[in-house]
Amino acid sequence: MFWALSSFLLLAAAVRAGDDKSSNAVPLAPPEAEIKPIAEFFHGSRVIDNYRWLEEGNSAATKKWVAEEMAYTRGILDPLPGRERIHQRLTELLSIGSVTPPVIAGKHYFYTRREGLQNQPVLYVRDTLEGSDRVLVDANHSPPMAPSPRLVPAQPKRASMSPTARRPADQKSPRCTSSKP
Repeated sequence: MFWALSSFLLLAAAVRAGDDKSSNAVPLAPPEAEIKPIAEFFHGSRVIDNYRWLEEGNSAATKKWVAEEMAYTRGILDPLPGRERIHQRLTELLSIGSVTPPVIAGKHYFYTRREGLQNQPVLYVRDTLEGSDRVLVDANHSPPMAPSPRLVPAQPKRASMSPTARRPADQKSPRCTSSKP
């Protein structure tokens, strides 16, 4: 009788735990990113970016979306078996670092090197084969990029434009030429 009762209570607890709708429940789908079109002109072509708002990492809306995305991702990945062992092995392999073969351009030798767990490789240059290395680009220590000053809200595209219509002030004529000094 004791075993039957304890088995019943254990089964009831397992069923109750499975029905628990706590805040730790895995979302059923990833969060939908709101579409907020931004238009820019690049080399005379209009380009619309629907998700530019997500590049503003400190905004409340971006932080909320990232938190929801991470909750969904962690809910899917964390229960998978063997993750800790895979993480350990990848850390061992990535801590080795890497060096690319040099590329010769004129009298210069260019190559990249990534030390240990650096996120990005560093681009180096040498003036001669036996010369000393100089850092050319190190993305691991670069300042954050400034936002683009030419953001404009997206406008519906017109069906046609008359040949005498005025061009927007920020868009250069395709016939512009530069004068060389």
